[in-house]
Amino acid sequence: MMHLTIGMATFRDNDLLWATLARLRDAMAAVGLASRVELLVVDNEPDGRHGKLNESLCRSLKATYVPFPSPVGTGPPRDEVVSRASGEWVLCMDSHVMLCEGVLPRLYVWTLNNPSRDLHHGVLMQSRLVNDDGSPAINWTHWEPRWGEDGMFGKAARHPAAMDPDLPPFAIPHSGMGLFLARKDAWLGFHPRQRHFGCEGYVPIKYYQHGRQVWCQPWLRWVHHFRDETVAAPFPTDWRSRAANYLHFWKELAPCAIRLEDIRKAHVQPGRVTEKTWRAILGEIGIDPIEAARRDGPRMAAPMNSPNASCRHRGPEIDRRTADLCGLRGQLYVVHACAIHGECVLHRTCRKQLERTCLNCGDFAS
Repeated sequence: MMHLTIGMATFRDNDLLWATLARLRDAMAAVGLASRVELLVVDNEPDGRHGKLNESLCRSLKATYVPFPSPVGTGPPRDEVVSRASGEWVLCMDSHVMLCEGVLPRLYVWTLNNPSRDLHHGVLMQSRLVNDDGSPAINWTHWEPRWGEDGMFGKAARHPAAMDPDLPPFAIPHSGMGLFLARKDAWLGFHPRQRHFGCEGYVPIKYYQHGRQVWCQPWLRWVHHFRDETVAAPFPTDWRSRAANYLHFWKELAPCAIRLEDIRKAHVQPGRVTEKTWRAILGEIGIDPIEAARRDGPRMAAPMNSPNASCRHRGPEIDRRTADLCGLRGQLYVVHACAIHGECVLHRTCRKQLERTCLNCGDFAS
């Protein structure tokens, strides 16, 4: 059995897939891993206009090509990546993701004889990698388990422990699934009913509910190359499918950080899903709203399985900022490192928490 597989699910993508595979192949050759790491591509639209191109590309770059025409979604082909992988460890990433320089050999060494059955994520860097002041240009290290205005479950956040790639890993509640690392024999999988776009939150919550942990590895740095704005999105926003995805997640995982009422609020909006459609989806999935309300429970954060799993200040002062807090305009406040959320400000006039407010958690109010 091969030790490591780097696999990617692709959909209507050829140019960026080519760039990702070529860069990986060059990096593998440079550090002597060309025969030790498997490259795998799962094509979620093999009969489309990119299918033959992708198959030919994989042959030329010595990557295994797997046609996977259905079901279409961000979950099923990623599951297929893990299923088809020959490696004990699988790094699954989008076809338009690039690993930063030096990550590949460190990844290989890290996975050697590593028995971890947890889920591991990395640090998403900005394309420029370094800020003007010389500090790392970090986009995010994890996602907070709360809803954004874009209808996604998860708000990007940065933890100060990722500033140095040599610092130890830290527990995170949630992360996007554009890149993740797991042992093949320990992978818990996406929801089998997931379709089109939208699988945020399900996998990390599932790991925690199985007594596992979710980590950010500061050395696992990567860049996400977004498509040109003139090119149509691979998965057009299908709000009905997205609502159904989250309802399937809720039905299996509740009570958890994903609540039925919050799913409704995120999706029953103008231009998204009507109340009539929402009720129809509930019926199709077999969810009784009255019974569901009793099961939902209070709003809760994703479990952390960690002795530091609370919203409390830990760590040194990392910044000073001016912002509007709890109706107070233009207040200067000190930001500390928070073991869970990355940033925390001690503020005794907060209406929700008299002692503290984490900027990245649901208790923050402005």
